[in-house]
Amino acid sequence: MATTAGLIRGELIVSVDVAFSASKVWEVYANTHQLAQIFKNFPASAFEDIQVVGDGGLGTRVIAIYKPAGNPLKQFTEKVVTLDHERRVKEVEMIEGGFLNFVYIFFLTRFEILPKGPNMATVTRSMLYNLREDSAANLSLVSAADAPDQVKAVEDFLNGSSTSN
Repeated sequence: MATTAGLIRGELIVSVDVAFSASKVWEVYANTHQLAQIFKNFPASAFEDIQVVGDGGLGTRVIAIYKPAGNPLKQFTEKVVTLDHERRVKEVEMIEGGFLNFVYIFFLTRFEILPKGPNMATVTRSMLYNLREDSAANLSLVSAADAPDQVKAVEDFLNGSSTSN
């Protein structure tokens, strides 16, 4: 975390291993529509609904609504700003609601799928953010606690796909 001219810039990174090849895992993360459904429907999901507006590629908007008793962020809209199939990197920038309602000036989530072997990959989720220095109390809103559950949901989806093929 760094402070520059009244801004706090930070990054929170979490990595989780998956027992599938990087290319298989990337197929799911690159498919915005499919990933939204997985994140919405897994048992520990905090989301009541996730809507995808667009074809899933660059510029696609994702509108996520938290369950009523869940999160103070309530709802947010993200836009897909990077979808790099060669490097297996997807970035979504929050453009409305969510952290932006809590004096965050910028919030971006990056998913990177790295090969670890023929049937093993690492999913790295990085959350990059800027907020006003006088709002440092809101730093506690940023959490990666759900990342392992979300990655497990993708792995469970892939397990179900591979047994039904």
